[in-house]
Amino acid sequence: MKFTLYKNTNGSKLVKRAHSKQTLPDYYWNSSGATVLPDFSFDEVMNLIDNDPVATGATQQFIDKVVEGEYSIVNWKTKKNDEATENNLRYKHKFDSEILRMAAKVGKLFKNVFLEIVRESDGITPKAYNILDSKNVDPQTQPNGDPLKYRTKLPNPSTGEYGEWSAKDIIWMKFDKIGNGWAPVDIKALYTVLMQKRFINRFITWAWQTGQYRVIHNFKTTNDDVVQDFVAYNSKVDNDFTKPFLVSGDYIHSMLRDVKEFENIEAFLKYLDNQILILLRVPPIDAGVPDASGRSNADAQSNSFSTHIQSFKQVITDGINEMFQKTNRGTSAMLFGPADRFSEKMVFEVCLTMKQIGFTDTAIEEYLYNKGMVWDTSKLFEPLEDTKIGNKFDESSQLPEDLSKYPSRTTKSEGESSKSIGSGSQATTREDQLTKRAFDPRKYFTYDVYTED
Repeated sequence: MKFTLYKNTNGSKLVKRAHSKQTLPDYYWNSSGATVLPDFSFDEVMNLIDNDPVATGATQQFIDKVVEGEYSIVNWKTKKNDEATENNLRYKHKFDSEILRMAAKVGKLFKNVFLEIVRESDGITPKAYNILDSKNVDPQTQPNGDPLKYRTKLPNPSTGEYGEWSAKDIIWMKFDKIGNGWAPVDIKALYTVLMQKRFINRFITWAWQTGQYRVIHNFKTTNDDVVQDFVAYNSKVDNDFTKPFLVSGDYIHSMLRDVKEFENIEAFLKYLDNQILILLRVPPIDAGVPDASGRSNADAQSNSFSTHIQSFKQVITDGINEMFQKTNRGTSAMLFGPADRFSEKMVFEVCLTMKQIGFTDTAIEEYLYNKGMVWDTSKLFEPLEDTKIGNKFDESSQLPEDLSKYPSRTTKSEGESSKSIGSGSQATTREDQLTKRAFDPRKYFTYDVYTED
């Protein structure tokens, strides 16, 4: 059992927290403490990602989608916008560009994000926030995975000392948590695919650099003079496709390699690109790969991508809320709004439907809050006068008694047909026709019967 002292806006309070008794696998103890690390080197795969256009483009698109939607900092007790804390993060600490974007990139590739809280001299007030390089962070943990402190893998080049942080100064976000240890890393599988793609690209480069696709000219029976004349003529007309190709004697023309090999190589490269997009969970159209499968499939891909983005944002939300707890802002909380303008429009359409079927304004406000849409105003709704969506009846919206004012009920010509049918309120209406419609079971179709008045 462990007793941890948390200090928040309500004052100091002793919180009793029980630790898990489960022991992590691959738990190692050394002179500086205990650690648990993934058995994988990130440096090589990062070089492969940086050199692959599909992997790089898909990663950048994922980051852009994460930061596309709006977010709000609210007081979770009053459910109102906490403008002071939000402005502090946006304009003083550059939350959007230096925290949110970095968290999206590092979290996508490494599944583990370490957010550093740099404090003022008082040891409480936050001075800055930084996303650390996950490859260089060594968590020192208890056997069950609870962090004790954090340590850098590389020493300071000027002092030779290893940097250390206490547990209260680091927020550890895990995007695929199985236990309390290091979250599993997807780029292990991505590394295998990128290595295959690298070998293919190296083969193609070697094939062209060594002239493996050169033309072979073979003279069966000839002499040195004929060969020299052919070489001289070939060099002269090599860049002029209008000149005929002349030889003397028996001649065989062939290729050292068949260029059709590229067809199979291209198909295999497309397969590897699809595997990269599957691992990164990015639809082909979002990665810049054209897809001719139709709009319905594109909509399904977009919905799947939005679900993945929302799940990813939830982990960031929990991490930022933990940061508020550790920086004496216990009542502040982060809410992500709709992912894009289309999602925002859908929220308002749902609110309109809720209003039409009789939901109260309080229920609609709660729905908006759950979707991450909050406002500073104390009164969100005004009484609506429109009979279609409001509760009050507007007499001006009644239909006029004189139906002849409607364009569809006026006479458009002075022909006999118009005179016989009538115009305005005397015209034959659809309702009149329906009352005179009969059904003939012998012919299995409907027909109209018109009578003269």
